Amino acid sequence: MRKIVAVIAVFGVCLSVAVADEFLGIVKKVDGNKVTVQKTKYNKDTKKSEPVGDEMTLTASPTTKVVKGARNADTKKVEGGEAVEGGLNAKGLSSGKAQAWIVTDGDKLTELRVMGGGKKKAN
Repeated sequence: MRKIVAVIAVFGVCLSVAVADEFLGIVKKVDGNKVTVQKTKYNKDTKKSEPVGDEMTLTASPTTKVVKGARNADTKKVEGGEAVEGGLNAKGLSSGKAQAWIVTDGDKLTELRVMGGGKKKAN
């Protein structure tokens, strides 16, 4: 009996890791707690992000983090920083142009690391 319980516990942990995903994407639309995103992939030839697959709608919870993302030069990963004022209701987030590192758990949105703050104007 103990072996069965141990096997089920290990299977549960493996399954939860398998459904968790992190990817680069564009936030297309925010409608309440529903966030529509499009996965993207960086094309080295054109030096632009290009859409991959279909748009997907994820469900955000009250614990979903919306933070400013920054690329760590040492680890070459996008890490979360300070919270974005307004969270999912932040200005420009659902403009269809907001690029973000998206962290999910199945179809649940757990963290949104918003990239860039717009282009700086030259003086």
